[in-house]
Amino acid sequence: MARRDDDYRFLKIRDATAAINQKVNLMGVVVEFSLPKKSKGTDCFCRLKIVDESCQGPGISVNVFAENMEKLPRIESDGDIIQFFHVVVAPPSTSFRIFSIILLTSNISISLLDN
Repeated sequence: MARRDDDYRFLKIRDATAAINQKVNLMGVVVEFSLPKKSKGTDCFCRLKIVDESCQGPGISVNVFAENMEKLPRIESDGDIIQFFHVVVAPPSTSFRIFSIILLTSNISISLLDN
């Protein structure tokens, strides 16, 4: 059984890419984002590229899926800080290493920075 302290521990992005099919908490700075779209199925999604201090290079691309547009993160600009709580990291879908974040609940927090 997971310790309660693990509920509030964030993985570095470098480590999260190896945590396939595990529930994790992530925090990163948004460096690119797309507008929310309808998927080919019943979900909605948006694509983000996030970085943290552990990234050696451009960061990781992440597809965020949710059951409706309201549950997707509302990114206002590059530089927003995003936190994902209790999300599952799905394996990369392409050779470009685009990971998918599966929202188990609407546990996302966006911090806006004053520029």
